[in-house]
Amino acid sequence: ADWRKLREVVQEVVKAGAEREANQVTQALHSYQVQNQLLLHENKGLRESTSTKKKRKNHGRKLDLQKEGEYHGGAEWWSLRSFKRASERQAQKEQDELEENLQKAERKQIKASNALLKKRLQEEKRVKRERLKEERERRRKGRLRNRPKRNNKKR
Repeated sequence: ADWRKLREVVQEVVKAGAEREANQVTQALHSYQVQNQLLLHENKGLRESTSTKKKRKNHGRKLDLQKEGEYHGGAEWWSLRSFKRASERQAQKEQDELEENLQKAERKQIKASNALLKKRLQEEKRVKRERLKEERERRRKGRLRNRPKRNNKKR
């Protein structure tokens, strides 16, 4: 809505003698309306920029038509068979990379699980050591209580 229309509505509603407060309200409304328009304009520009980025053509990878060491200079003619072989090599290369990444992820997961297992075993050993230590302490205290007291009188 236009801020002028809002100002007219405020002036109609305001009682006589409250013009000062009405002016403050209309100024605030005007300020908010301007800020709103600026934000709408900014959003529109951002939406347009993201849509143009999405429209940009994504170029695929260059197909390597030559095997290593195959080029001997001069003009070369590429047959459909050579395109097919090149695309098969590219597909195999991508498959190998994918398998390698999966193996790396699996090794990472195994390493993490081994570390967790090692930590758990260390914790169990620590608990066992503490339990044995407490047991030794109880036995030692029990032996000290059961000992007869010595008389340290001089003869």
